[in-house]
Amino acid sequence: MARYQTVRRETVHLGEIPVPVEWKTGVKNYRIRVREDKTVLATAPARASRAAVERFLRSREGWIREKQNGGSAPLSPSPFESGELTLEGKRLPFAARQGKKTLLTVTEEGASLLFRGDGEAALARALSERLVRRAEPLFSFWEEATGLRASGFSVRRMSSRWGSCTVGSGRIRLSLSLSREPDRLLSYVILHELAHLRYPDHGAGFRAFLTGFLPDWEERRRELRHRSD
Repeated sequence: MARYQTVRRETVHLGEIPVPVEWKTGVKNYRIRVREDKTVLATAPARASRAAVERFLRSREGWIREKQNGGSAPLSPSPFESGELTLEGKRLPFAARQGKKTLLTVTEEGASLLFRGDGEAALARALSERLVRRAEPLFSFWEEATGLRASGFSVRRMSSRWGSCTVGSGRIRLSLSLSREPDRLLSYVILHELAHLRYPDHGAGFRAFLTGFLPDWEERRRELRHRSD
């Protein structure tokens, strides 16, 4: 069998955007190409499930639409492609291999992922779990300091925000992208979302509240905005 033989072809729809996908032998990572005529093509490993491919494409939908609209922002390379993982403010060498379970190991020398099934999905789960463990003591700290209490929090992929708060239920969601950021920026996002439990908008009361507990919050916000540019 040829190394890069196509074994399957299907089309995945991102809303009104059709994405033809080719499953190929010898391919280890997902690839997306937006051509000059705005059509999109994708390649996936032969063993990847359709559900895994759909999850990957949905996670890149914002980038695809931006490219179709003439944007030039580069797609952040997958650590599986680049061999490097940005984690908690540090750029670390990254290696991955398949195994019987999923385990992310992080040391000063680098990060390694043992994964089962789809590697991208396994890494997202591992990063989400690690972010939850980092966020828990920060939530406890700011809840004690401010007297505000979230009913719970979760981690999810977000394309344009670092966090969100549903005031009615008191539930807070953090962006998975915060796994890349250091604790000082994660701490700011948590305080920001807790503040919305008292101040639903970003008015003067909201800003004064943040300044009272975190005088350099505007600097931290600018740092986050710069990182997302």
